[in-house]
Amino acid sequence: MITLNMEAGGDVASSLMALYDYIYRQLVEANVQKSPDLVAQARGMLEELRTTWEEAIEKLAEERSKAVGVTENEMSSGVTGGGFNVAG
Repeated sequence: MITLNMEAGGDVASSLMALYDYIYRQLVEANVQKSPDLVAQARGMLEELRTTWEEAIEKLAEERSKAVGVTENEMSSGVTGGGFNVAG
């Protein structure tokens, strides 16, 4: 949890820290109790969190591409503007 910047992240970072701590504690408890159900619950929360991060990344990429006027096809092909021809 060292990678969370609590100063820059504010309430979001605090909430994520609390969520990560909860999941960690649940996994420890699952290990102590040898409980597959607790592991499954933790996994479900992590999968949902992963999906949320993926959606946030996609949204940010869309917003950035709109801001600079780059189309999705140009981004995927690596072409972001005019071409360069060295053939002469």
